[in-house]
Amino acid sequence: MVDRTMLASQRTLFEMPRDICYLNAASYSPLPLKTIEAGRAAVLRKGQPWTLSAGFANQQHERTRAAAARLIGADPDDVALVPSVGYGVSTAAKSLTLPRGCRVIVLENDHSSPVLEWHARAGTQGLVVETVRQPDDYDWTSAILAAIERPGAPPVGLASISSVHWSDGGLVDVEKVSAALKRQGAVFLIDATHHVGVLDLDVTRLAMLTDRIAERLRDAGRSVPDKRFRAPHILSLAFKDRMPAGLIEGLASEDIYVAPRLGRMRISPHVYNDEADCDRFVAALSKRLRM
Repeated sequence: MVDRTMLASQRTLFEMPRDICYLNAASYSPLPLKTIEAGRAAVLRKGQPWTLSAGFANQQHERTRAAAARLIGADPDDVALVPSVGYGVSTAAKSLTLPRGCRVIVLENDHSSPVLEWHARAGTQGLVVETVRQPDDYDWTSAILAAIERPGAPPVGLASISSVHWSDGGLVDVEKVSAALKRQGAVFLIDATHHVGVLDLDVTRLAMLTDRIAERLRDAGRSVPDKRFRAPHILSLAFKDRMPAGLIEGLASEDIYVAPRLGRMRISPHVYNDEADCDRFVAALSKRLRM
């Protein structure tokens, strides 16, 4: 039974046929129809740039900053526009002076953007880059806190992490980590690529779909991450030995799309998915794994 208090599927806002079961939003999300139209309009404007007013670009930038600020409860003046996460991290690093010998906390198998900058600076600035290992129980928060508060370790100068891990969907409790860092006077740099605009706006609906998949996988005898330790919009399925060869491709041959991530299967539904997609995925996966 569908819970009508949840956000209804927004499939009609996307160019997505009913026979496509696309559960890979975290990898390469399709664009809404309105965004496609906006992109076409932008390209046409670029074809005749002399028709644009002198202040057009700045107006667009300010609209973007205001929209981004609303997503995170900030002021537009708090928002800077950058072409990539890596560029943003590099810019932030240039404005920081970290004590020599301090630790910089990063996550194992994180995206390169919040990690590589600190490895590049470690030698010249005397920094100790410490990598928090990927926990088997998906509890990134406890693993990060244990690293920050480890007795006898050098003080932490900075933690540079993704708040939702791209490969396993592990969710970091940024408030708890922030409090631990503040006790050491450390800086907290967050890559919120898989976080902002999802958890705050549509958390109840994305949670409903992944919970539905998780429940049915458990009924079929599969182990899935505890709800406490994962982001509500990403579900990562681990395999005892390794993912069976050809599994991702086999599902794709049935127009069911998920992503392989570090030996796991990452399932990331979005607003165009519904219960039928979830049940179709579980049925196809169960058949292929002979659960």
